[in-house]
Amino acid sequence: LLYLILGGETGWRAEASNSDGATVLALADEAVRAADATGDATLRANARYATGLVFTAYRSLDEAIVAFEEALAIAREAGDKVDEFAILLRLGHQLDSVDLKRGRDTLEEAHELLKSGALDEQIDASRRAFEEARLDMSIGVAEFDLGHFGPALELLVRSSQPLRERGRGDDLAWSLA
Repeated sequence: LLYLILGGETGWRAEASNSDGATVLALADEAVRAADATGDATLRANARYATGLVFTAYRSLDEAIVAFEEALAIAREAGDKVDEFAILLRLGHQLDSVDLKRGRDTLEEAHELLKSGALDEQIDASRRAFEEARLDMSIGVAEFDLGHFGPALELLVRSSQPLRERGRGDDLAWSLA
């Protein structure tokens, strides 16, 4: 079920403008129930993460944030640092839309987790550098929006070269803006 939701995200997101999402919402609900029945914390966290993605498209950002927060709590209970990191990234991005400071602080948490070395065994140096650059860019944009122009520019400039090297034009555009 999770693979159906996550793997098909591009397709069901494209339908969000002309569909009520009943099928995808039902899949997300079923995924949570199935994951809960297993008792596997990582699976439970991933099901709620997927539900947050679905809620972002078909329900409300507030409901999505609750799902991401539930996923984060479960991932932390499980000690799953990779899931924790991924959830912090998505949660921080979504929170930026409703509470910029809280969103920025959540992205900072993700940055601290990455810098702590907790993910070093799961991601290689190239991926780590890319994630650091993306976080610098995202936090830099948030700092700029908060009116902290000096720190914002430092983060944005620092992120531009690694993003350019990875060919990430979408992210790079924000760091060069």
